[in-house]
Amino acid sequence: MTLNLSIPGQMTETELHRLMELASRVPPGGIIVEVGCLYGLSSWHISKACQPGVTLFCVDPWERAKWIIDLVEKPQNAPPFSKQAFAHFTRDCDNIVVIQGYSPQIARGWKLGIDLYVEDAIHANPVLGQNVAFWSARIKPGGTAAGHDYCADWPDVKSEAEALAKRWSSRVEVFDTLWSVERPA
Repeated sequence: MTLNLSIPGQMTETELHRLMELASRVPPGGIIVEVGCLYGLSSWHISKACQPGVTLFCVDPWERAKWIIDLVEKPQNAPPFSKQAFAHFTRDCDNIVVIQGYSPQIARGWKLGIDLYVEDAIHANPVLGQNVAFWSARIKPGGTAAGHDYCADWPDVKSEAEALAKRWSSRVEVFDTLWSVERPA
């Protein structure tokens, strides 16, 4: 699949290809949850790689912050960050359902089993750990948890991914800084 690098974001081509590979494994009618969607760079690629009938739930507060301005808006000449900007960049993705708010609080009543969970919101504990615990508990056997920024700059990301792999008797796979852990079937 061709990459769409016109969407502002912070993922490498290798990471986007890996996300597409993970999304393509979700069976028809499956569920993907992405927490921390920014402008939709990863969301677009996940959406376009899905089997028919897969729903992608995108969870983000879509609140503009200094780090977004400094790391994405200014260097990438991006429009002001907003839910509307996300909607613009993902306008051709008909399988996306937007959930605006902070995870995991916004999804407390979540009942659906998840095939793929992608974490790219807060990169520090306690919120990161709360997100991973909440969403990974809803991943179906054979499903996958993944996230961004598995690197020395974000030690909590590394420790949460490794702790999840240990809980599931699995292992962490890393492509650039995109991590994934498969839940055993």
